[in-house]
Amino acid sequence: MKIARFQRNAIIICVLPIIAFIIANYTQQYRVSNRNIYLTMIAAIYMLWAVSLLWGLINSIFILNDKNHKLKKRIFWSIISMLPLIYLGIMLCTSFIIDEFNNDDIILESGERIDGYYRNS
Repeated sequence: MKIARFQRNAIIICVLPIIAFIIANYTQQYRVSNRNIYLTMIAAIYMLWAVSLLWGLINSIFILNDKNHKLKKRIFWSIISMLPLIYLGIMLCTSFIIDEFNNDDIILESGERIDGYYRNS
């Protein structure tokens, strides 16, 4: 089976965040003992995510502009290419929703907000 270049890129784009998760899990042991390794690996994780997001967006545009394949196949590979961006969007929406429902802040009549974390201390 022959895979087009943009399809191969879509698979690589999906693997980059997985590698970032593995590096993040492995790096936690250096958080206190060797700070330089920890900071370098955290920078590498951010770079992997940034490359994955930008490359996925650009690759999906190239896939949609490719007229050699059928529309269904182009849409499928475009969605595969944008999976890291979709994942990030879902996680951000989830965290906003959870924060809204678990919000225990007090808002006074003057508009001042008292954060629940400091109120319980």
